[in-house]
Amino acid sequence: MHLNLEHITFKAQKEINKILAPLTRMSDICYFSYGENNLDSSCFTLLTHPEYYNNCLIEEFPLCGFHLKSGWHHWDGSLPHQQTEISSSLNIGNGIIYVNHYADKSVIVEFASHKQNNSVKDFYLNNQLLLKRFVNYFINEAKPLIAQAKKETIKPNRAMVATPKTNPIDINNVDEIAKILQKLPLTRGKLSARELECFLMLIKGFSLNEISQATTLAIPTIANYISRIKLKLNCSSRKEMIQKAADSGLVEFN
Repeated sequence: MHLNLEHITFKAQKEINKILAPLTRMSDICYFSYGENNLDSSCFTLLTHPEYYNNCLIEEFPLCGFHLKSGWHHWDGSLPHQQTEISSSLNIGNGIIYVNHYADKSVIVEFASHKQNNSVKDFYLNNQLLLKRFVNYFINEAKPLIAQAKKETIKPNRAMVATPKTNPIDINNVDEIAKILQKLPLTRGKLSARELECFLMLIKGFSLNEISQATTLAIPTIANYISRIKLKLNCSSRKEMIQKAADSGLVEFN
């Protein structure tokens, strides 16, 4: 399947690039997409590079918003290799996906930079709240475009909305991750259940305040857990902790 040039996905390109411009100047994020998937599998996507999306439809790649869990995901490990090759041909790379599943729909947002810009990963890691705020800003600024896109939804082929045979690791599954963590080079014992919970949230980009809200633990208590995790993993920073997780195949950030 493919879109014609009169579809809102193409016609909205200029306006979407205009909305993204402030974030581009700040971070070199040059690619952005906002999409919604409905319960009947109809969907729309508005983005800075409609030719990329159209090529993905032509190739009938699985649409990640239908099978990824809520939360942040890196393109590497979440998208088919052939799909990242298409993005690379357009000088787009180092992308991330944010999925939020609601009762009546799913919202899928993607950010990416130029394929040579590996440092943007650090920007993602340290500015996830800013990125979420940008999404809210985009929804407000693009209201007319989103309203029109809802009138021009597409119905992907069945294969595009099915769960792939091989999924990325679900970092929300504590039991699954506990097994993976046994591969980490722990130097001072294994992580307790609470330490594991804090570790998983930390490498997903949660702040201490967000971890506190999710776990009902006091921030000083969480800080103590994190200090102990650093000792056990022989890490001096969150970046090193994430690298340990990446080395084990737990996450794709590095």
